[in-house]
Amino acid sequence: MQENIDQLVDWKQFYSQYLPGLKPKGDELHGLCPFHNEKNPSFGIKIKTGQYKCLSCGANGNGWTFLQEYKGMTKEQANKTILDFAGIKTESKSRAKKPAFTVEEYAAAKQLDAAKLYEYGMKNAVKGMAVPYMDEKGNLVATRYRHSLKGAVRFSWMKGSKVHPYGLWRLQEARKKGFVVLVEGESDCHTLWQYDIPALGSPGADTFQSTWSAYLKDLNVYLFKEPDQGGETFLKKVCIGLLDSHFTGKVYSLSLQGYKDPSDLHLAGEDAFRAAWAAAFGMANPIDIRIVSCLAEKVIEDQPFAPIKPEKWRYSEHGVFGLDEKGIEEKISPLPVIVTKRLIDIDTNTEKLEVSWRRHGKWEFLKAEKATLFQYSKIAELANTGMPVSSKNAKEMVSYLFDMEAANMEFLPTVQSVSHLGWLGKEQFLPGHANEIALDMDAKRGMSFLVNGFEKNGDFSTWRTCLEYVVQNPIAQLMLAGSFASPLLSVIGHRNFIIHVWGASKGGKTAAMKAALSVWGNPERIMVSFNTTQVGLERTCQFLNNLPLGVDERQLAGDKQEFLDKLVYAVSAGQGKTRGDKGGGLQAKAFWNLVVLTTGEESLAGDASHSGVRTRALELYGVPLPDEREASNVHRVTDMHYGHAGVLFMRHVMEELRKDKEFWHKEYTSVYRQLQDKWPHIVQPHISAIAMLSVAYFWARQWVWGIPEEQAQEEMIRMAVAGVELLGAAQEADYVDRAFDFTTAWLASNADRFKENCHQEKYGYYDGVKQQYWVVPAILKAALQDNGFSVSRTLKEFAEKGIIQRENKGGGKETFSVKKIWGNQRVRMVVFNALCKEEEKNE
Repeated sequence: MQENIDQLVDWKQFYSQYLPGLKPKGDELHGLCPFHNEKNPSFGIKIKTGQYKCLSCGANGNGWTFLQEYKGMTKEQANKTILDFAGIKTESKSRAKKPAFTVEEYAAAKQLDAAKLYEYGMKNAVKGMAVPYMDEKGNLVATRYRHSLKGAVRFSWMKGSKVHPYGLWRLQEARKKGFVVLVEGESDCHTLWQYDIPALGSPGADTFQSTWSAYLKDLNVYLFKEPDQGGETFLKKVCIGLLDSHFTGKVYSLSLQGYKDPSDLHLAGEDAFRAAWAAAFGMANPIDIRIVSCLAEKVIEDQPFAPIKPEKWRYSEHGVFGLDEKGIEEKISPLPVIVTKRLIDIDTNTEKLEVSWRRHGKWEFLKAEKATLFQYSKIAELANTGMPVSSKNAKEMVSYLFDMEAANMEFLPTVQSVSHLGWLGKEQFLPGHANEIALDMDAKRGMSFLVNGFEKNGDFSTWRTCLEYVVQNPIAQLMLAGSFASPLLSVIGHRNFIIHVWGASKGGKTAAMKAALSVWGNPERIMVSFNTTQVGLERTCQFLNNLPLGVDERQLAGDKQEFLDKLVYAVSAGQGKTRGDKGGGLQAKAFWNLVVLTTGEESLAGDASHSGVRTRALELYGVPLPDEREASNVHRVTDMHYGHAGVLFMRHVMEELRKDKEFWHKEYTSVYRQLQDKWPHIVQPHISAIAMLSVAYFWARQWVWGIPEEQAQEEMIRMAVAGVELLGAAQEADYVDRAFDFTTAWLASNADRFKENCHQEKYGYYDGVKQQYWVVPAILKAALQDNGFSVSRTLKEFAEKGIIQRENKGGGKETFSVKKIWGNQRVRMVVFNALCKEEEKNE
């Protein structure tokens, strides 16, 4: 059939209608190749058969392929065109096919301006959307078709096209700005150009060629890395190309958190794009192309890092293998194990390695000190974590991990880490404001239940609305203020203190506690109970660092008042005891600076508690949330909506610190002086704590709830007044007063034992003339001790206040028992003067 058509078709006339510049030369036509840009003619067509060939780009074919490649026709369309040209009438079996994929469809799917796309030279063709690749001068060098958005075959090149970077004709704009973003494909270029961001596209993840580096000369190059295997390949391929061409510019790795690429982010909205892109661009990491070029390819598709395999070792999805002394390979682990990260603790400067292994299709991670990983006797202890190690393969595993770290010393991702929340230096804070610092939970085993609670959930607006009921109640209001005040303690230099809310059950105490803790996260997960040990509480405080500690249900401690007093002192001291390390030496001493929120049905301090316990705790007796229905609603809402307010509050706190380092200290000092002037009789620690709560509450109400300054000030004043009224007078925290009250009651209840005609054990005698009680020291000592009072301290303070007599023993020494004649013997007795305190005598 074709031979007959060749006799009917004037191929010279046929081709000349499409290529007017053709010139006859012998039995051929010669001219410029239509399939690539050239200056010297290398395209020839045989006049007799219509066959063509380009000696430069290699394009070849006949009239039918010419129409398909040059005009974008289908085979059917090309055949009909040639038959019509030859005068052979045909009946169309079907209508002309529509383009498989259009510019308009592409623009709608990617939310792009179709008019702009046409300006870039894109057009509709039967094969699909035609994307022209042009050089820096705007000359067409290649055409790529896009057939669909998804599918196995989305792209194809026009026959004869050579792969080039996309967007070369716009490089001049990049040179004006001094940088370019290198991405995969055309759509990300179209997106970035829409935001006036200079971009250049590589047609595929592994297509970058070293000769393309010349286009990037004098530019800072930002390599956009997609979060998949293709992204890893793209990053490495480009770095290899840049290295081979001796590229000397700066290169950065750029990625988006939660989005695959710029086009994906653009679909989230213009505002979201601008904010997220600015953040990602500012956090782009400089990379050494020499190091990235050397990185190993992934052995297992989903492995988190591809380390270089050390000599004599290999790993695969089937395990870890090594060569024995005879050079025979043996398996040392049934699971693949690799080193994936190096962590450097910013507080201690100690170094750890992250080791990963794959089990049941999932990678598990462990962070451990090198002293553990590289010692036979210690690494076997990691078996409890699930790591495939035991005493049987410990020696080989140590050697393997040591060699792997050595082989990847320059390539391992290195991150700074901490083992606590709260302030990290003076400019970063966890949670929410330390994105480049990793939280090393392996350093705080047992704290995972806490850290997993410090997260955002639910709706911020719903939480704020619910908390409006909380701030109407003074006790709950003070607890909420304590939650916001906790991270401000270290900024101002304030000591730790406790807010203890106690009273009858069903008073909304736990609901108020949950409301306060929901500022930072899930209250059910970050609240602990009094059923703990001093060491456990210290470790929790150390981990929280500057975030509030919530301890519920004081009654769980029972009648262990001495234990409670020790806990109060330990927590408020802000530092743990020096303890030995099981590996030798001493553990790093624990420190913290926070507010403690506690609740219960009993007072925190007992009758015999030292005054230090009372001054360190704001004891608030009452009902925090009186309406049971509203309290139940607080329970329900804070179970689902939490973690938003604290991050927002700290953003403002840190902004004020950047503007003025003394801002918070000045705010606190101003409020403290006003409170001290108004209530001089309140003990200083309590006034100071109320000042802290007032400052935190004042700014939190403005920043978190958005209320006017005047309203926030009124609420703050009401809260401070309520706090002072709840605390009562300063003498309630005075140890000697409580000891005196106990002693006078004890003397009165045992008055018969001081009479001459007493038939029971006599405790001493009473001088009615001088109104003095003379007490046997051993009996008084036992009474004081049985009721939790320190004998030496009580007698010393009694003596200083003139409640008992003292005797000079000589040599500057004194005793609080006086020698007196009792019966026929001269014995020592404690002599109580008239039973009124010194200040009462002067009234």
